[in-house]
Amino acid sequence: MKRIALVILMLMVPVFGLTQQVRGILPEEGSENVVILRVQYTATTLDDEYVVIYNKGKIPVDLSGWILFDSYYETYRHLTPLERMANNPLPHMYRIPYGTLLKSHSWIRICSGYGRNNEDYLYRNLTTQWLNDEGDTLYLMDDFGNLISEFSW
Repeated sequence: MKRIALVILMLMVPVFGLTQQVRGILPEEGSENVVILRVQYTATTLDDEYVVIYNKGKIPVDLSGWILFDSYYETYRHLTPLERMANNPLPHMYRIPYGTLLKSHSWIRICSGYGRNNEDYLYRNLTTQWLNDEGDTLYLMDDFGNLISEFSW
């Protein structure tokens, strides 16, 4: 039982702990050039639903551990730690895998459907749509919780 509780706690720290800005830690150099460029929210299949993140800067940016959160973030960020444990944010967020480097003047597409991650495409492997067709906001945050870009439709 203790082992299960420890595993759950280890999983919750990265999910619940890094969605609020860590005081005094500035975003990585070059991250100000990373933007949510496009959102394809009206899709007939999960493979057609995606978000494009673009680096318009001159230096590569390490996206490892960055989080893409939908508008539920506005509710989630005001919850107490106990309330956060009771309200699972995972359906509303995507953590970019470690080792993801966005080169200068390059893009990466985060797809809702199934696939194998590569340099240009990341896959959420979802069974239902994630992006709201009627309107929503996406927030891109670095691994310290600094808001880097947002996109509304």
